Amino acid sequence: MLLTLDALLKHQNVTHAAARLNITQSALSARLTRLRQLLNDPLFTTAASGRGMIPTPHALALEPELTRLLERLSDFVNTAHLFDPATSKRVYRIAATDNPAAILAPDLIPRFKSQAPNAKVAFTVPN
Repeated sequence: MLLTLDALLKHQNVTHAAARLNITQSALSARLTRLRQLLNDPLFTTAASGRGMIPTPHALALEPELTRLLERLSDFVNTAHLFDPATSKRVYRIAATDNPAAILAPDLIPRFKSQAPNAKVAFTVPN
């Protein structure tokens, strides 16, 4: 919903906002209806030319904090998924028949252990 409001504020056009979010115009309109209900405000009015949308004062007042919130959320998501092999304690399973496993293991396991000392490698035979 927040991304929908952000896209509408940036593009002020349902077609362009929907394309940015990779959803249909109909889906975006449904989200806008829900936002209007949640925020008890029309949020946008149709431009006099019939093309585009004009944000209401309430929508404009939401924009700066919405931008800050989405930036903080983006920072959180981007740092939450950083992978550090040195701290990984996962078991990584490699499906391989006996012959490829025997060929891979002598080179792979020492290199793997040097990068991820707390992780484990397990070879499994596919069904």
